[in-house]
Amino acid sequence: MSWYSQDDKEIIDPDKLFVSCDEDYELDYLIDKLVEKWGVDRNSAEEAVENCCDKVPPPHPRDEFLECLKDELGL
Repeated sequence: MSWYSQDDKEIIDPDKLFVSCDEDYELDYLIDKLVEKWGVDRNSAEEAVENCCDKVPPPHPRDEFLECLKDELGL
């Protein structure tokens, strides 16, 4: 199941274009994908997500958030 599908399944009003730093299930899913798909260690993934939640201003556009993660992780 993709991140978008999981996000839509968990919420009533889909917010496909944004990352919610207040929704633990979304952050946990993203961290899991960073570890599984990108080969990032869990601590680095958690730190990168936390940093991007601080760096990318709300409402945290998904494309900007992913670019931030790539920069944070050197990918």
